[in-house]
Amino acid sequence: FANFFNKNINHDQKYVGLLLENSPEWIYSFYGLLMAGFSPVLLSTKTKIENSENILEKLGISTVISDYSAFGSHKFINPFKIEKTQNQERLEGMFANEVVMLTSGTSGNQKLVFYTGKELSEQMFNALKIVEGSKEISKAYKGYLRHLVILPFFHIFGLVAVLMWFTFFNIAFVLPVNLTPKAITQACLIAKPTHIFAVPLFWSTLVGEIKKFVRNAEIEEKFNKGIKLSTKLQSEMPKFGYFIARKVMFNKYLDEILGKSVQFCITGGSFIDEETIKTVNALGYPLVNGYGSTEIGITSLSKTRTFKDRVSR
Repeated sequence: FANFFNKNINHDQKYVGLLLENSPEWIYSFYGLLMAGFSPVLLSTKTKIENSENILEKLGISTVISDYSAFGSHKFINPFKIEKTQNQERLEGMFANEVVMLTSGTSGNQKLVFYTGKELSEQMFNALKIVEGSKEISKAYKGYLRHLVILPFFHIFGLVAVLMWFTFFNIAFVLPVNLTPKAITQACLIAKPTHIFAVPLFWSTLVGEIKKFVRNAEIEEKFNKGIKLSTKLQSEMPKFGYFIARKVMFNKYLDEILGKSVQFCITGGSFIDEETIKTVNALGYPLVNGYGSTEIGITSLSKTRTFKDRVSR
C-alpha cells in the first residue's frame, strides 16, 4: 500500500483523507500513508458528508482513500481495489510524523486534533502503566488476545486503545460484518474474542436487548433475582461468585449475548448508567468504567480490583 500511495499520490500535498469503516484495508491504508510520507486525516463515517468536505477544504486535501464516491471534486483511491501482492521495494526515510483526527463534535463544531509521533508514543507508553495498574486487562493472556472491534479506528479511543495498544501484543482483531446485535453475537461465537472496548451506548443497547429477550421469554422475575444473587455472591466471594455466574446461573444464556470467551471489557468516553454496568458485571462479563475524556487521549482507567468497585458509582 505504501508503494502504491507513493507512486499514485502527488507529494505536493502533505495531508490525505482516510474515510473508511473499520476493516483490514483501513489499517493497511493508515500505515501505508504514513510510510509513504503522508499525514493521514481520519475522517468520520458517522458524520455528514458536508462536514468532511469542510475538513478537506481547510487542509487543502485533494486525495481521499475511501470506497465512498460522494466527493466529486477529489481524487479517490479505493483501497479494496489495490492489488495485495508481495512488494519487496522498501521506502526509506519517508515516514510521516503526524496524524490528524477530528473530535466527535458533541459540544458543537468538530475540531481538528494534530498528533505528532512523540505524542502518540506517549499514549503507547501510558498503556504499560494502565496494564500494570489493572491486571484484569491481561489476565486472559495465554500467548494471544482477541479483541472484538466495536470502536471506530478514526476516533482516538479506537485508534489508541484498540488499534495501537493491542498491536503491541500478540493480537487478533475480530471485525463483525456490522454492529447489529445479531452480527456481534455471531462474531463472538465464531471468533471467540477475549476483550471488548466500547462506548456506553453499546453497553446500554446490549442490556436493552437482554431485557427485551427476558420479557418475551417471560422470565423477568427469575432474571432479576439471578442478577441480585450474582451481585451479592461476586461482591462477597469474587472468584466463587464469578464462577457461579458464568458456569451455572447464566451459562446457557451467554451464547446469546457475547459468548463465553469474553474476559475483560471497558466502557469509556462518557457517562454509563448504574443499572447497565451492574447488569453486565452480574452476568459474568467484567466491565470497567474507563471514564474520559477521550478527545485528548487515553489517560485514565479505573483501577478497580473488586466486583464492588466495578459496579459502584
